[in-house]
Amino acid sequence: MGAGARGRTCARLVQPAVALWALALHVASVPAHGVELQAESAVKAAFVLRFLGYVQWPPGAARDRPLGIAVLGDAALAMNLEELARGRSVDGRALRIRRIDSPSQAAGSDVLVVGASRRWTLGAVLKPVEERAILVITAEEGALDAGSVINFLKEEERIRFEISLPAAQGRGLRVSSELLSVAARVRR
Repeated sequence: MGAGARGRTCARLVQPAVALWALALHVASVPAHGVELQAESAVKAAFVLRFLGYVQWPPGAARDRPLGIAVLGDAALAMNLEELARGRSVDGRALRIRRIDSPSQAAGSDVLVVGASRRWTLGAVLKPVEERAILVITAEEGALDAGSVINFLKEEERIRFEISLPAAQGRGLRVSSELLSVAARVRR
């Protein structure tokens, strides 16, 4: 391999990591206290879209259809995701955002984002998608115990996230080491 090819390969590997670090540093500098709900939702939406590039679904996952993101209980986050996802793709898959009203509507999605304003307990929300290859993202204390893969939290007035590797592995998902390295906490 020539020097030019090595440089291009290195750039392809480094650019996503640099982008994730830049996002993490930017988000870490956004105070969560006193931020309007809309601004907080915009930050979370940006995180959700970035997470997608650092998670691998099982080999049998349908790659010939759009990557489905179902949002339950957070209209502001859904709106921000719709805006940010317009015209974007992940690994060649277009993004399709759906607002859902009940947990059973999450079937067939690749990602389930669960907001705090909902009628069901987190356990009831996750029951219909148990053991499916669905990336579950929440924003609730104790959500990793209920089966969430990624959970947003506020620490020192900043929006951060934690990851449960056992939950990811139980769903057949692989989380990249780059994403793990910028998480506030990783459950192993």
